[in-house]
Amino acid sequence: MRRLRGLALGVVALVALSGIQARGQCTGDCNGDGEVTIDEVVQAVRILLQEEQRSACPTADADGNGNVTIDEVVRAVRAVLEGCPGPVVYYDRDDRRRTNPFPDDFWLVADPQQTTGVRLDIAPPVATADVNGIFRILLREVNRLDGFSPIAHFVIELSDAPDLSSLPLTPAESLAHEASIGLFDLTAGSPTFGARVPFRVLVRNEQNVLGIRSHSLLIFPSVSLTPGGRYGFVVSSRLRAANGERFRPSQFFRRVLGTEQGTDSDAVRKVRALSREVLAAVATREPNTAAGAVLAVRLSVRSMESVASDLRAIKEQVLAAPPPPFEIVSVTPERSPDSPVAAIVRGVWEAPDWRDGLYFARGPDGKPRQVKTNRVPFVLALPKASLQGPVPLTMYQHGNPGSAEREVPIEARDYLAGAGFAVAGFTDNLNREVSAGAASSEEAITRQVTAVFFALVQDRKIPDYWVQLNAEQLAFIRLLQSLGSLDLLPAGAPDGVPELDTQLPLTYVGISQGANYAPGLLPYAPEIAAAALVVGGARLTETLIHQRPDDFVLLLGQVFPNMTPADVWVAMSLFQHGFDRQDEHNHARFVYREPFEVAGTRKKASVLLTEGLNDSLVPNHATEALAWLFDLPHLRPVQRAVPFLIPVDGPLQGNIDPLTTAGFFQFVPTGIADVPPTPGCAALHPSIGSEGHYCAQDAREAREQRIEFLRSALNHGAPRIVVPIAP
Repeated sequence: MRRLRGLALGVVALVALSGIQARGQCTGDCNGDGEVTIDEVVQAVRILLQEEQRSACPTADADGNGNVTIDEVVRAVRAVLEGCPGPVVYYDRDDRRRTNPFPDDFWLVADPQQTTGVRLDIAPPVATADVNGIFRILLREVNRLDGFSPIAHFVIELSDAPDLSSLPLTPAESLAHEASIGLFDLTAGSPTFGARVPFRVLVRNEQNVLGIRSHSLLIFPSVSLTPGGRYGFVVSSRLRAANGERFRPSQFFRRVLGTEQGTDSDAVRKVRALSREVLAAVATREPNTAAGAVLAVRLSVRSMESVASDLRAIKEQVLAAPPPPFEIVSVTPERSPDSPVAAIVRGVWEAPDWRDGLYFARGPDGKPRQVKTNRVPFVLALPKASLQGPVPLTMYQHGNPGSAEREVPIEARDYLAGAGFAVAGFTDNLNREVSAGAASSEEAITRQVTAVFFALVQDRKIPDYWVQLNAEQLAFIRLLQSLGSLDLLPAGAPDGVPELDTQLPLTYVGISQGANYAPGLLPYAPEIAAAALVVGGARLTETLIHQRPDDFVLLLGQVFPNMTPADVWVAMSLFQHGFDRQDEHNHARFVYREPFEVAGTRKKASVLLTEGLNDSLVPNHATEALAWLFDLPHLRPVQRAVPFLIPVDGPLQGNIDPLTTAGFFQFVPTGIADVPPTPGCAALHPSIGSEGHYCAQDAREAREQRIEFLRSALNHGAPRIVVPIAP
């Protein structure tokens, strides 16, 4: 017995000197908390020595024969030193093939030339040529950034499929105290230091074309992370696998959690310092979450001033130049006596182009330089009210796929002309340059995705289609302002009275992609008094993943077969990082949160943003995140609570400043359990009324709310946002 006691105490001493703890439900896990500690090994030894009953730690008796043997004590010790077989959260920065978790400040280096003083320096994975190659392409632009994207998704890879009930899948659940995973504010001086930041989770369990399976968590921040801010992402042992076992730290992260050893790699030392900072901050509010962490990564967010620099420079150039030339091609009177439209006018304007090929040309000062003009068609729908005198003008931007040629007349006939508005718009460059003539929406989108993908592969950067479109919109506003003397009616015999009153405030209506473009326009366009944005949100990769989540692993796998599914999701996040400067969502902060002066004023447009619940094309999460970044209140009645928006009673008027109104409102399609549909949605054809994307566009209440908002903007005061449905 004395010899046995000496052997048992010797292995306990070895464990104590190692300073390492293992998590997992296995031999010696006395309390079943997923962690084997030195104290539990001591307890197993005491049972072995018959100093305690087996009931004190039943799991020490691994074979269940009623006795604890020295072999079982050794197994408990091995569990402390090496961990147990079971589900783990992957993390190993010594493995140069692994691309996740992402993002991670492990890849941050000092760079005094950057605004934040740091820069990304992400090494491409040491992998097969296809995987290494696509990451090199994506990292060319990303490694110039001074931090990570404020809106791109995170990627966490698990060894096993998770138990969904142990995950906080929604923004509301992500804010729950001690939820199994959490995003925490680590920004020094922040009033929310140590607090949770909301997000939504998408769980992906899938195989690549070679049969390699990944279990990935895609985490989409619900609010744009603070530029220059710092955050921590933590997974705790409360996360369980589908078989009920708790997730454990990887071998690498187990070393990180342990005491410093002379054999620690540089990666272990660096991650230890980062993770300790994260866990110390989390412990100020959630000590149990910090103590039970099986993953902790830190991330620093990029600065955003440069995102606005191109369009600010272009706005100055547009204002310094004369209005773009144009010509009228045709004036076609409406045939139907019941139509509120008098005529459809088609013309061509000289749209400035700042691109050399697919990318902005730049002068010696680095600012975009106009290279040429393009003859671009535009459409103007004149209401019958313009036969009696000049009318107000609304700028309209269509969805994708779509065209002004088709949509401007439809929107005018459906409701805008009847409210007395002329409607003008032009087709965006993706639809006129890339997918014009496509036989179907599917073909149009395929052409656009293919064009962007091949340009990215060939040139190692994303084409400037989106920012060029915003630049064209700024020039189009100048064109619209020059139409005050336009006299076209009656068709063929103008009466000498202009149809448009360009002294009245200009308004904007954007539908879907047209609403996506608006945040990239409004900070630079004080000429627009009110903008109605319907089912928009941008966040391009989040929207693409929402629309077709199963396509990316399959389609990219055909070109890059050795990419694991988790690699694909990291690559998509890197794409968003490279796209951030063009993603109009990021520009929304410059409307009310961080406005700057344009044309001698800081005045910005009033904004009405609306969504339809369960939108299958634009994720509600992206629209709601846009509402947050705009700093919009959530107008009651709230149809589905958004935990990061503040509900308010309506109507709204002058809630931003004495001349500016802004708000967010929800409409409800048919078929949503426990939420009554908006009556106007229920009255639509089932194919439209059951889809949130279309319900919010076409419901009678939605159009009435829009019209009241636009009409009230014409009084040169704060527009009015009404409550269009009964509480």
